Amino acid sequence: MRRVVIFSLVLLATIYFAANYAVYYDCTPDYKTSLLISNLSDEKAYFRVTVFDSSGQRLWRGTYNKPPYSSVFIDLSQVVKRSESSWGLVLVQCDELLHITVLYWEEEGTLLNSNHVIEPFNFRQDAKYYWYAVGYVNSENSQPALILANPNDKSIDVAVWIYDEAGQLVKDLEGELDPFSAVYVNLVKYVQQGSGVVDIRSTLPILVAVEHYDDGMLWNINNIVDWYTTTSW
Repeated sequence: MRRVVIFSLVLLATIYFAANYAVYYDCTPDYKTSLLISNLSDEKAYFRVTVFDSSGQRLWRGTYNKPPYSSVFIDLSQVVKRSESSWGLVLVQCDELLHITVLYWEEEGTLLNSNHVIEPFNFRQDAKYYWYAVGYVNSENSQPALILANPNDKSIDVAVWIYDEAGQLVKDLEGELDPFSAVYVNLVKYVQQGSGVVDIRSTLPILVAVEHYDDGMLWNINNIVDWYTTTSW
């Protein structure tokens, strides 16, 4: 089981490309993740793929130069060491437009689901805070969890408010997320039954991954990179 820990500061140099794509991966002993990265531009695409563990430590980096509309398939379980901390952020940096298909597998090779990351994370110069939201339904057949990943080379402040269906605040959480690190939030710990929404505020753009479990077994993962609003206050 993943545990929420306080991460130490990790200083890693980042070359800034025109676009930065963030993807959640899981290469713990029970799961595998693979990526299909496609160049959607009319020019050759040079891009760099960097995999971090949950504490923000870099595990692997690869660079590619692909012709227009070509693709590269990367099985992350073949390039990173499988461990309990091998989950979190994949950062894909490129000057051209990309499409990323993420495939999540069980260890024995059963495909859990696929997800599509079609846009990079975006900044606004006047933004002090970025806001994200996740709806949840917690029942006998669905137990949700969240992963918050920081794709920036700076530490960020993150606040989480969990509301029930009536709009009552169930739990609020806040803390600092180190560069390229990720934190796991088990919603079942705070909401045993019912539905509602999770409101998330961060000081820089983040990646929110949503996991769904059925009787403790992971069956679906979604990547969210879109903020629903920003505020300057």
